Amino acid sequence: MDPAAVACISLTAYDIPNACNRCHTDKAVEWAITNADQWYGQKMNRPTRERARWIAAAQRGDKSGAGLLMGMLFNGQESPYWRAVAADLLWQWSDDPKVKATLLQLLQDDHPLVREQAIKSLEPRLNDGDGDVAVALRPMLNAPVRNVRVAAAWVLRASLDTNSLAGKELIAMLDFNADQPVGQYRKAMFCLDRGDPPKALAHFPTAATWDPLSPPIRLKTAEVLSQLGRTNDSLHEFEILCQQNPNSADFQFRLGLALVNAHQVEAAVQIFRRVIQLDTGHVQGWYNLALALSAAGQTDESLAALDHASYLAPRDPQIPYARAKIFIRAKRYEEARASAQKALILDPRFQPAQNLVKSLTR
Repeated sequence: MDPAAVACISLTAYDIPNACNRCHTDKAVEWAITNADQWYGQKMNRPTRERARWIAAAQRGDKSGAGLLMGMLFNGQESPYWRAVAADLLWQWSDDPKVKATLLQLLQDDHPLVREQAIKSLEPRLNDGDGDVAVALRPMLNAPVRNVRVAAAWVLRASLDTNSLAGKELIAMLDFNADQPVGQYRKAMFCLDRGDPPKALAHFPTAATWDPLSPPIRLKTAEVLSQLGRTNDSLHEFEILCQQNPNSADFQFRLGLALVNAHQVEAAVQIFRRVIQLDTGHVQGWYNLALALSAAGQTDESLAALDHASYLAPRDPQIPYARAKIFIRAKRYEEARASAQKALILDPRFQPAQNLVKSLTR
């Protein structure tokens, strides 16, 4: 089969330039698809075409991709390289019990590339304190293949014995890549995750200088500066991040939080307004706008913002609890009590609301 036709069919739907229209520049994409289908008929329905669709769905974050990827892993037809790709993409759904079980099973796979990617995809579960994952990953530090040992060492870096074989190999890998922005970033993350923010800060600025447009590097630099109490420096980094990414609601939201931390409430209000303009469904944007408005003495607007947050997240007890605190500030105690009680209806074990109700009934 003509490789150009295959590329045209498999990739056009995902906004990737296709080989057909690179020559036939006077024709539409639909023309290329129609003619390739006419020329090759059912031959176009190749497994590689389906695989491209599954991977593209997973890369877009479409949860339907999770089941398809797990099918790729165990159909007995895929090469270990494509199975490694599938294992790598499954990290997005590692909180799903079936996906987690699949990734744990892949730790015993015959091919080291598959084992390596399974280890990396289990990292979010480890970061969430999943003890089963921690137990399963520790033996990987003594795997017979270096790429598996180093992957496990990185994921377990917070508690890694750097004098072990895997620990020494990881340090050597980090040092080898330290002449690149991503290498400096990883060295910084290694220090940060091992509880040494000042040492991490020795690497983040270097990474940011070498790659000034990288959002993850800039974001982490700002977070570490804030952690170290360097509020103004942190705020500066967040401002640069938002200047470089003006349409990111999440980065604007981080800037708003930094402004609150710097006691610049009025400026924070404006930034949180920007957040909800960019993303009207940003629950935390509405919630923190309400808190900032309340701190600025704008009670009615604050309550209106909480109405939006409540509409978006009706089961979140934090929202009626925040409403209660705003009512207390306005000396509207009956309304405060009712809001605190609503928070307890949503979550009877929500301790702040319990304490507030008790204080209001004395």
